[in-house]
Amino acid sequence: MVTPVELVRAAAAAGLQVVCVTDHDTIPDLAEAIDAGAELGVEVVRGEEVTCVFPPGTHIVGLFIDTQIRMHMSVEDTVDAIHDQGGLAIVAHPFMPTYFASMSPRRLEKLLESRTVEGVGAAGLRSSLERRTTSPLNGIRPCPPGLRARLAQQQRSMIWLSHQRRTGRVGQGVGSSR
Repeated sequence: MVTPVELVRAAAAAGLQVVCVTDHDTIPDLAEAIDAGAELGVEVVRGEEVTCVFPPGTHIVGLFIDTQIRMHMSVEDTVDAIHDQGGLAIVAHPFMPTYFASMSPRRLEKLLESRTVEGVGAAGLRSSLERRTTSPLNGIRPCPPGLRARLAQQQRSMIWLSHQRRTGRVGQGVGSSR
């Protein structure tokens, strides 16, 4: 709903030292955001929110990756493709009360059975995620986006991005062709 540079500026204003920037089924160009972050003291972590094939539309966030992950793979293959790049795989918005775009606790437990923020900056974030010691930062309450921005996000997600996927402009990254 905002540009990567605007996100970096908001992170700096909130006193954050690191921010992860992702988009659905593509890795955005973050050169300007990385430069802005360097000026403002905010490290930028590159990532992608990958749409899996089953459960329908489940999203897995890949952090610390440089190459786009192919969409519509199984959750397991998506996680493997992220790990193949040395990235971290995180279930996006788990346990949402919808069938799509979420993962049930039972499905997550099954995934974890098949797989085996301390410090500062991107390295600290990665270490904390790997050690499972992250927790939310209390006290940050950003103003929610206005109706126009929310509608623009929905239009982008449901119409523009769907068209980009159908025409092969996004979602064709690396990963298993199973």
